[in-house]
Amino acid sequence: MANSLLNVLVTLGAVLSFVMTGIYFAFSNFIMRSLNAVGYQEAISAMNSINREIVRPGFMLLFFGSSFTALLVLTLILFFDSAPFSGVLIIGSLLYLIGMFGCTAVFNVPLNNRLMAAVGSGKDLEREWSYYLKKWTRWNHIRTICCAMSGLLYLCSYLL
Repeated sequence: MANSLLNVLVTLGAVLSFVMTGIYFAFSNFIMRSLNAVGYQEAISAMNSINREIVRPGFMLLFFGSSFTALLVLTLILFFDSAPFSGVLIIGSLLYLIGMFGCTAVFNVPLNNRLMAAVGSGKDLEREWSYYLKKWTRWNHIRTICCAMSGLLYLCSYLL
């Protein structure tokens, strides 16, 4: 039973990891550059709008569902399974939980909150945008890589 459940969760984890990779990849590779190209005032307005809209059920289900899936895979491996590919799944799950969920919670969300609070605060918005763009994109690159690596490790577990 645990093995078939694990297979379903690993497959689901791989798919969800790659979906999140695509979302983060888009931001890292053209959305943030496009926002920057229109000027800092428009970029801040658009990014703040994105940050308000993204907390809707569709994305939140994907975000927390993918994290919960990684946590379930990790739990099954640590407590119920000792397959030869367990190490690959442990690393894949930890990469996802730390590199995607943790990075988002510790870096990207606080940067989003800082950008939102900057509007109307009297701060130099051009400087705030420059700081935000550099830091947020750097952490987003890390999320992208961690999601992709997690998905690949999940798939690699089928080859072992």
